[in-house]
Amino acid sequence: MIYIISISVIIMILICIPWVVATDRYRNSRESEINLVIDEKKDPRYFGKRFAEMIERELPRLMDNTIQLTRKENIEGEHEDDSYPEVVEKLVIKQEDFVVPKNIKQFKKEIYTTGNLDLSNCRDIVFRAAYSDGKISLGNSTIVERWVDARLGMICEDGCNLGICASTEGDMKLGYNCRFKRLYGRRIMTFNSDNSTYKNPGELGLDEEVQPQDFIYRKSVTIGVGEKIYGNISSEGEVILGKNSVVTGNVFAKKNIIMQEGAVVLGNIFTYGNIDIHRECVAGQEGVISSVICREDMKIGEKVCIYGYVACSGKGET
Repeated sequence: MIYIISISVIIMILICIPWVVATDRYRNSRESEINLVIDEKKDPRYFGKRFAEMIERELPRLMDNTIQLTRKENIEGEHEDDSYPEVVEKLVIKQEDFVVPKNIKQFKKEIYTTGNLDLSNCRDIVFRAAYSDGKISLGNSTIVERWVDARLGMICEDGCNLGICASTEGDMKLGYNCRFKRLYGRRIMTFNSDNSTYKNPGELGLDEEVQPQDFIYRKSVTIGVGEKIYGNISSEGEVILGKNSVVTGNVFAKKNIIMQEGAVVLGNIFTYGNIDIHRECVAGQEGVISSVICREDMKIGEKVCIYGYVACSGKGET
């Protein structure tokens, strides 16, 4: 009898082992299904730079208002400000500042300018993609179908939809209710921001003698009001950073991350859930490219400052 029971137990174990291994691998694969891992070798301004390189390479060979990019493209001719059609069908190339006339409703092709691109007088305008070697100003409720990139800086008024990617080497200012997928800027600032928002490490009252540590939690964790964490936080659950709290390292969570008013994270922020950043929070620090990334939705409040890269798989909005 004992022999039969032993054989039965061994058989059950052999049957269960493949199931346990398969379940573990499935769970791990589910957790790794995220398309937001940043390749540090890839330039976050890739779209704009690549487009500008193609234009600048082919401009000397421009003939009959056509240019050879991935295929031959017709270029929109010169117009007086009030003579542009409401829908511009052709590629626009300007080797100067370009102030877009109010009457234009849509650009069906890309816009390239060596100067500043100003759409601030236009409301509800739609364009495919745009590059500026200067600054870009987007008016209320502008819709970007693909991407927008400016070398020196970008201002986006209320209600803009910033397409797949909005990027700049300079500062980016976002109005209320702007929607996004990916953002990149030296400093990304949301509506009503002023210089008091930009908290440098020297202004946070940190003790330089405290050695950073890794704080690992198996469940959700809340950092208290005004508390300072020297090091990194990793949680299997949710992370809530209390009002005016400070984390000197990175924050990782498998569930949601909530930064309450005035919270500061000097490193990167990553979660498989949602990110909710309340007013007057800061992510990153001057001179360092940080990342704020989530698998689901991201909400960013007013007077927030983020240094570097922002991305979400779900819906992003200010």
